[in-house]
Amino acid sequence: MTILRLTMKKSSGITLGLLILLLTTLEVQAQENQPWELVNQADNIEVYNRPHPSSCFKEFKVIARIKGSYLEKAKGILLDFNSYQSWMPACNQSKLISTEEESYYHYTTYDAPWPVSNRDLILNVQMEESIDSVIVYQQAAPDFLPEHKGFTRIGKFSGFWELVQENEWFTITYQASTDPGGKIPSWLSDMSTARTPLKTMQNLLSKLQ
Repeated sequence: MTILRLTMKKSSGITLGLLILLLTTLEVQAQENQPWELVNQADNIEVYNRPHPSSCFKEFKVIARIKGSYLEKAKGILLDFNSYQSWMPACNQSKLISTEEESYYHYTTYDAPWPVSNRDLILNVQMEESIDSVIVYQQAAPDFLPEHKGFTRIGKFSGFWELVQENEWFTITYQASTDPGGKIPSWLSDMSTARTPLKTMQNLLSKLQ
């Protein structure tokens, strides 16, 4: 009887684990099947967004394609964690707070329009690279530091920068989903997935060219 009970508990645990895995897989597939909608564009930049299945805030993607060889310079800008305030909209503080082997921890603060409180964000950053491409992954790490007074900590953020050099053409893709926490007016939410990504890319291109 004891053996039977242990076997049933183990089987139940496996079943629960499989169920969680299945639900997670279905959520990812549902997100990937959502079509991207073009919401903004200028020059060689296009901004898209789409609903996110686990958030009321839309996921965004911004793509730029320019002529020239910029892979190493763009990588250098993205890894210069102490200078994001020079090109990231609304960012007023940016610093590298820790390095662990091939993983970085990056802290930023952002001004928000009244009556929304200012935000801060801690990202765990990792990188993959090849001869002609670089991917910089960013994942929120909200518990890496204690919360700071006067800021609402962004608890959910997942995204990446992809840099691709194809002969004389250079393509940058920035894709992310986030939940800034707290109460956010709908107009500000819409702006954050349409105007802000465009401005971010424009500022980055200005530093490149």
